[in-house]
Amino acid sequence: MLSPAAECAMSRISTLTRCLDAVGDLMIPEQDLSVVDRDGVACLIAFLAKEYEVAQRTFRQAMRSQ
Repeated sequence: MLSPAAECAMSRISTLTRCLDAVGDLMIPEQDLSVVDRDGVACLIAFLAKEYEVAQRTFRQAMRSQ
């Protein structure tokens, strides 16, 4: 049984794997882009949006500390 921290890390690894797969699909597409895994691309966009939000929050906090 994994600890909560390990489960969180495994979930993040899984998300990052899906994101990397989506980037690969977009970088080296099949002849027809409709075969690109849209769920993977959606995962990538959601991950980037979440990371962007965290970065903004961190920046705002850092600016308040100055």
